[in-house]
Amino acid sequence: MTDFQKLLMPGVVHWQAPKFFAYFSANSSYPGMLAEMLMSATNMIGFSWTSSPVGTELEMVMMDWLAELVGLPACFKFTSGGPGGGTIQ
Repeated sequence: MTDFQKLLMPGVVHWQAPKFFAYFSANSSYPGMLAEMLMSATNMIGFSWTSSPVGTELEMVMMDWLAELVGLPACFKFTSGGPGGGTIQ
């Protein structure tokens, strides 16, 4: 941790600083940090259904939630039997 603080942190672009708006403003949250910690702990490689069926199915459910949140029609949802689910284009 000493090496991390001393050697790496000085060179990190501090995107979460309150006055740093060059790219994206404060894009992390406690739920996001918790989700990242849990995903890192499981060490899943989620690039295909074969490598991570649970990760792929979770992504499909999340994309359905997102489609519902933004008011997309049912054909964009995985659960509707349509071609949607798991992809943002």
